[in-house]
Amino acid sequence: MASIQSIGIGSNILTNDLIDQLVDAEKVPATNKLDREQELLEFRQEALGEVSSALSKIENSLSSLASASTFSRNTATSSNESVARGTASTLAGSGTYNLNVTQLAESHSIASKAGAFSSVDDVIGTGTIQIQFGNYTDADNDWNNGVDGFTQNTAKDPITINLDSSNNTLSGLRDAINDAGVGVTATIVNAGGTDGYRLLLTSEDTGESSAMRLTSSTTTGDLSVFDFNETTQEADTTIQAQSAAFKLNGMNVTSESNQVTEAIKGVTLTLEDVGNATLSVSRDTDQLSEKINGFVEAYNEFRDLVKNYTKYDTDTGQAGVLIGDFAVNTISRQVSGLISKVIPGREDSSVRSLADIGLGTDRHNDFKLTFDSAKFAQKMASSEADVVALFATQGTATDSGIQYIGASSATKEGTYDVNVTQTASQGYTKGADLSAFFPYTPTAADNGFKINVDGIVSNLLELDTSATYNSGDELAAALQDLINQDTKLGASGKQVTVEFGADNKLTITSSKEGSGSFVTFDEVEAAGGLFGFQADNSLLAGSSLGGAPTLTVDDTNNSFRINVNGTLSDELTLNKGTYTDMDSMATLLQATINGDSKLQSKNETVTVTWNTDHFEIQADKSGDGKFTQLFSIGDQGGNTSNTFHSTFGFEGVGGQDASALITDAATAKVSDMVYYGDSLTSLNTISAGTPLDLSGSASSTFRVSVNGTESNTIDISSLDAGHGAGIFHSATELAQTLNIAINSDANLSDPDADPATTYREGLQVSYNAEMRRLEFKASNVLASGEISFTALGADALANLGVSTERNATAITTGTQQEVTARGNFFNIESGNAKGLMFMLTNGNAGDRGSLTYTQGIASRITDVIGGALSRNTNSPGIFGSRLNQLDQELIDLNEERTELNERMDTMRDRLSRQFTTQDIIVSRLNSTFDFLKSQFEAMNAQKD
Repeated sequence: MASIQSIGIGSNILTNDLIDQLVDAEKVPATNKLDREQELLEFRQEALGEVSSALSKIENSLSSLASASTFSRNTATSSNESVARGTASTLAGSGTYNLNVTQLAESHSIASKAGAFSSVDDVIGTGTIQIQFGNYTDADNDWNNGVDGFTQNTAKDPITINLDSSNNTLSGLRDAINDAGVGVTATIVNAGGTDGYRLLLTSEDTGESSAMRLTSSTTTGDLSVFDFNETTQEADTTIQAQSAAFKLNGMNVTSESNQVTEAIKGVTLTLEDVGNATLSVSRDTDQLSEKINGFVEAYNEFRDLVKNYTKYDTDTGQAGVLIGDFAVNTISRQVSGLISKVIPGREDSSVRSLADIGLGTDRHNDFKLTFDSAKFAQKMASSEADVVALFATQGTATDSGIQYIGASSATKEGTYDVNVTQTASQGYTKGADLSAFFPYTPTAADNGFKINVDGIVSNLLELDTSATYNSGDELAAALQDLINQDTKLGASGKQVTVEFGADNKLTITSSKEGSGSFVTFDEVEAAGGLFGFQADNSLLAGSSLGGAPTLTVDDTNNSFRINVNGTLSDELTLNKGTYTDMDSMATLLQATINGDSKLQSKNETVTVTWNTDHFEIQADKSGDGKFTQLFSIGDQGGNTSNTFHSTFGFEGVGGQDASALITDAATAKVSDMVYYGDSLTSLNTISAGTPLDLSGSASSTFRVSVNGTESNTIDISSLDAGHGAGIFHSATELAQTLNIAINSDANLSDPDADPATTYREGLQVSYNAEMRRLEFKASNVLASGEISFTALGADALANLGVSTERNATAITTGTQQEVTARGNFFNIESGNAKGLMFMLTNGNAGDRGSLTYTQGIASRITDVIGGALSRNTNSPGIFGSRLNQLDQELIDLNEERTELNERMDTMRDRLSRQFTTQDIIVSRLNSTFDFLKSQFEAMNAQKD
């Protein structure tokens, strides 16, 4: 008998269709269930994505309102913009100004004599034409009839145009002037008729002091046809230079330009025509109202989304996909609470909350925001500073020499005392005694040098060999101009000041402040040095201290720092005492310097020697770009509080950074109040496969007290995270469920109460995966407040990591840290002041008062939203955690779908094997039946 090749052939009953029906009977219901779960998860994911976008829109709408500069913008409105327009900066004050413009500023235009040229290629001659700028005086105010005099504008250098055989045509002169870039535009105009071609020169600047004076010197031809000056007017003035003239509230004002920037502080006037106009300058409350309206719209859109996704339709029995969602409910409560509450620190202000400036909630429209722009404008007019403080993040210093720059999201509100322990200084180098040096005329053999300013080396600079300097002040001025005009230094913004002091020495000082500030010479052509400056920068040689000095080292001269090839040491201190052996002192200096950890980390060392009558410090790494600079603590810029340099004979010093002690003042706002649970390894092992199951627990209860308000008893075994009461698939899920339970407790927070009048003593519960602990953060932080747990059941005690024997309190005492600036710029990197930035603009070391940092409502809301939306792996925000959870649930669901398919494939294989076996048996029985049937039929046939 042939073998069975297809299921059902033998029996015609146990077919593949029957296997499909049996598999589908089990697979289809399970697949439908997974499809429904996936659809719901995707709906929730999409809905949470929309809510997340709405929250981001609220963040964006508040970003500019968090800055105080947004509130200082001004607007200038003109009653007649055809006469004058205006713009106002933040420096402008409010006011109304009546303008009467009688004259606009004009640029001087001069045209060559009519009829002098018939072509642009006419040869004009060779020689020079000098162009100067200045003021003409003329009694009849008609310059073509002669002028009375000319006064040169010393702020504008004259220019000489050289004409030779390569450019001795009319077009050649035009191109030479334009190529010179002297502030004059040259064009050739075909005037037509007998006037022919005329060269038209126009000053690029308007105003009386930008009139042009043209004087020629002819070698060949006749260049005098271009002359226009106080003695010769061969050329014609087509437009006389004039300044703008107008009256400002009756006061006469003139301006070289029609762009008037100095008449009214912070206001730029643009004069368009003669006539009258009224300019009104005021705070730009319209743009502020637009920004606030943007926030209102964004918040109300968020409210609409939340309402739509969390509603329950009693008519249809349909529930929103986010109904009861802990993340949505929590962020909604937090944001609405901030909008409605009084801002901490503003309790005694005329503007305490958003309601005071016209932002209210509509009780009859789902507590949506409304905005009264008229009330806002009124408050801006009467209490601008309080309105700014309500919205914006600010830093206010009691010392005018401290300028607040900014802060980060890590900066805690509070008052920080500032005690400057060291001010920043500039690096300098000092030359030799030049008391018998003048008069001095440089020579080609000794006038060249290259100077290194803050690490940038100049081009080769050379003093003018035709000049004679009769004093140190003249030489200092020439050196300063020469150095500051160098292109390499200028490209990097490097500048110096050069002074000739009472000690008859030149001092060259970098304009930069801080540890990166220094001045050295990289090259000096003079064999014996230039003015006492040497080019071996790696060698620092002190001045003579005499043959056998006695040095007394005490608190006034024992501290210093050294910069070796760009690495600045820590503060170094010499042992105090009296020293007569200078070789031993050199050894002590060398050991002190080479023992510094910062220099050691860069493999920088020095050799210190006593050379007859002076100390020498040699950097062991030498060559181009290498240098050594000392500075003593407090001995910068002539401050004699530390006399290390004068004691040891060193004069050139490197700059130093400012430093300060920053203290959290006792009056500072208290920091966040957080109860940290114990670290529990078991929390990290909770998963869908090994859930935390407290469903049958009778001891999973607790009560929590926040700022003296105690919750009702909370039973963890009754909390449902979506897997049945008391069952949790992750520690994050446990934290999120606790978050809902605590913040929904009637004692701590009445969810039905009006958020404008009821304050919530809530807790934000999160799981810190890195520390393996639960964290409970108070929403309301009070100086005398605390978080504590009571009535703890055994299972609650074991799984939460909390205890009745300890509590969390707010920190109200200050802490102190020493901070080093970059120059005079401070950016604090740790503590409550982390991220706080400020600049020392003037003043000395010592107590400099305090700097108070406050957050307005804008940054408070954005911080809450930003924290909630964070999807940081180790510590996600409550909203980010919910999105992460949905992502994981979709992954888990896909794994279930894969497992289902694998089970069904296994079932199909098993049924196929069973059906095949049974089909063979049936086939054999059928064969036996057919055989027996044929036998019986044969027997019956024989009988017949």
